[in-house]
Amino acid sequence: MFLATLLSTVESSSSFKEWRKTNPTPYLVHFLKIIESIPTPWIIGYYNEKSDKITSFFIEKEITTSKEEEVFKKEKKIPLLDISSITIDTDNAQELAEKVRKEEYPKEQPIKTIIILQCLDTAVWNITFITASFNTLNIKINAESGEITSKELTSLMGFRAK
Repeated sequence: MFLATLLSTVESSSSFKEWRKTNPTPYLVHFLKIIESIPTPWIIGYYNEKSDKITSFFIEKEITTSKEEEVFKKEKKIPLLDISSITIDTDNAQELAEKVRKEEYPKEQPIKTIIILQCLDTAVWNITFITASFNTLNIKINAESGEITSKELTSLMGFRAK
């Protein structure tokens, strides 16, 4: 499975092993990919419950590490992402989201796509299209069953600072 390969690539890297020596408790919380006109790396995030921050690993020619960053979350603790039960891979999730976009929101043409695999109540592909008409189309897909669990179109104009 592609995700297991990405995870193995990160966790076998010298930068991860060095980081893990001083950070034994953070755990896997997300895979993230931004698709736009220029290639971007996969990013894998680990949550440190003690500091309430995330460290990200960027999969490029070499694995690079971010500093711990603040977490954008509603709940107090970010749940562990267990990829062992995931049956819907990245390509399947993108195809399902694209099918919803084309059938239900055909006028919304994406200029950027953000793909996140995370655990909400269960493992979820959280796919957001940023469109040419200044909207975001967010589609959540159960990563075990492939069921579309939510879809929401929101204007980016609503995010303006007041």
